[in-house]
Amino acid sequence: MQAINAFLNKADLTLDGSPPPLPILLTRRFQVEHPDAPHTFDRHGRLYGGFWMSLPKTQRHLIRINGEEVADLDFTAMFPQLAYLEAGAVLPRGDPYGGIEGLPRAAAKMGLSALLCRRGAMRRLPSGVREAAGKGWNAERLSQALAERHPAIASMFGTGLGLRLMFTESRILLVALRTLMEQGVPALPMHDGIMVPRSRSDQATTAMVDASQGIAGIPLPVVIKA
Repeated sequence: MQAINAFLNKADLTLDGSPPPLPILLTRRFQVEHPDAPHTFDRHGRLYGGFWMSLPKTQRHLIRINGEEVADLDFTAMFPQLAYLEAGAVLPRGDPYGGIEGLPRAAAKMGLSALLCRRGAMRRLPSGVREAAGKGWNAERLSQALAERHPAIASMFGTGLGLRLMFTESRILLVALRTLMEQGVPALPMHDGIMVPRSRSDQATTAMVDASQGIAGIPLPVVIKA
């Protein structure tokens, strides 16, 4: 993390034409079950602390890296991809957050993550899921709908697996960041994606796909967000 922070602090970054808040101090955050539990550092591990992480998606286009507009690269459906891999199954084609009648995509995405991260059955909807789902949805109905949509991983709901999936996700991202750093490409990490100078988008895509192949054993697909 020290090397990545030092590299990014030397990069030419601007936000809407002005220098962004500096210095950049990215950190990794881990989670333990209890303060007295062994600190194994294999749960969570995502990166936090970058000024770009709190920007609304609609304002990311205001960032410039080395004077260039950014390409916003994202692993496609990374969380369900990793969950299916853990189950020894293949994620079916199509949108994993779609196809549930009456449930908005955003609610399905947040709900699936919540079910994989929590321990025990979901008794009430988290506030963000409740707001996205709308009237008529409760924890039981949402859990059943997502279990029917993803039977291959339904047994993992309520097991806390999601925190280990986040750790895998963070390892993949760090490998991609180190690769790009060695190639002289500044990359601003998100939880499951990165932003790079637009002229380096192909280079960054290759680094991300190769990192997923090395860590997860499969090349995860990457897209450029609009």
